[in-house]
Amino acid sequence: MTPFAFKESEILKTSILEAIPHAVIGLHERHIIFANKSVETVFGWKPEGLIGKTTRMFYRSQEDYE
Repeated sequence: MTPFAFKESEILKTSILEAIPHAVIGLHERHIIFANKSVETVFGWKPEGLIGKTTRMFYRSQEDYE
């Protein structure tokens, strides 16, 4: 895949995920790498404020997280 085709693929994927009316959060090694606009509607979280945070926020305790 050429760099241009890869970039187009990423743009298409992102636009589809943004259009979904459900909250979508992308993870990599327990870190949030993507959040669509619906996370604000569903959870009240600003998508840009989630990027880079760990998934610890989804658990009630450190024990549950581990």
